[in-house]
Formats: sequence, structure tokens, C-alpha cells
Amino acid sequence: MISRKSEEVLNRAGRHAIDNKHEYCTLEHVFWALLEDEDVRE
Repeated sequence: MISRKSEEVLNRAGRHAIDNKHEYCTLEHVFWALLEDEDVRE
């Protein structure tokens, strides 16, 4: 089981991939999703 925060990041990453019509969700999508998290940016 993963944490709620991790699940949110992965969901955002998946959304980035879908929104950009990418076939796969990659580490780049996860990176961008992490950057949206204020705790990570600090």
C-alpha cells in the first residue's frame, strides 16, 4: 500500500500524460506532478 500523498502525485502524473495525449505515464510526468506539490518544492 502507498501513502495518500504518493497516490495523489501518481494520479496527477497520470492526468498530465492523459492531458498531453501521451501513451505512457513516465518519470517525467511524475517529476512535474511532484513539482506541483508545495512540500516537495520547499
